Amino acid sequence: MVNNAVSLIAETAEIGSEIDLERAQAAEQRALERLAEATDKEEREQMEAALTRARNRARIAMGTVGGGRKP
Repeated sequence: MVNNAVSLIAETAEIGSEIDLERAQAAEQRALERLAEATDKEEREQMEAALTRARNRARIAMGTVGGGRKP
């Protein structure tokens, strides 16, 4: 932080209240299934990243992180 300013660099951003919880949970389930079927290191790393993204989106949608909706 410099002069009371914060710079944030991100590849993507979403508004928590606009995240569809059911869709995020379905993506989490798909990532878990694909992770279990992963056959090589690269595929496993991709599925682990997908799982992390899906879980973060679900947490935000449930309001357990940041300013998302409250259950």
